[in-house]
Amino acid sequence: MTSLYTASVSVPTGKELRHYRYMKRKNERLKLSLEMAAEISKGVEPCPHFQAVKWSHKTKSWYKLPPHFRILFAAVQEVVDNPYRLPCLVANIFNPYPPHVRLRLAEILIVFMTYCVPVEGRIGQWVAGVKGWVPVTHDDLMLEYTRRFGKYMPQATWYRYINLLKVAGYYVSTPIKVDVDGEGTTRSEASYKQLTKAFWDDIKVCHFPNVKEGIKRAETKAKKNGQSFDWVPYELLVASVVYRHRLTPKRPKLSQRDYSRPPKPH
Repeated sequence: MTSLYTASVSVPTGKELRHYRYMKRKNERLKLSLEMAAEISKGVEPCPHFQAVKWSHKTKSWYKLPPHFRILFAAVQEVVDNPYRLPCLVANIFNPYPPHVRLRLAEILIVFMTYCVPVEGRIGQWVAGVKGWVPVTHDDLMLEYTRRFGKYMPQATWYRYINLLKVAGYYVSTPIKVDVDGEGTTRSEASYKQLTKAFWDDIKVCHFPNVKEGIKRAETKAKKNGQSFDWVPYELLVASVVYRHRLTPKRPKLSQRDYSRPPKPH
């Protein structure tokens, strides 16, 4: 016998949606790291490591970055063998810090720099149709890390290394959290992230004449193509958060449910 009443559909809560997204991104990174390991076991090296290249989501391949990035990446790679290459890490954290810590920090800095405006330090990307430099999420950066180095890094470990860079004074971020309905419901957008002046001063090579000229040439070419390296305005990001929230189905509060009537029949 067919029921006259429809079954009630449970709308996921904000916490459930956040957990779903977390697990989806985690599994994406795990799957990618396993695929990389399988390629390496066949004698193929799919990871560029410290090479001056960047992944293109459009062509699904690596492309070369401007020549000055090769010098910048080489300077960061020196951190792996030289604990005093970035003196603020030694002064503010530990002296000397272990090789595996230096390696992870160098790898994370390389990932940051692939999304970075050199010297200014803004970590983001240019999005077609958007006027300004759009902040990139930590999820995207962690996926880039897995793709570049072929390794999976747990989210907690990632943020632990980010905190080390913060303590050293090399990295700052400004979170974007919005009260979307005036009732305390908070949603967030990718934070403004930046490598500080202290980092670029300690790297030193960005002040070499040939590197400075390469940076200037690359920025001029990008601006001619319509790209902007100023941050997307805060108001635009807030509007984006509110818009997404309005499209997300909401679980009604208990006080809003009407239990006096049976469910509507088919």
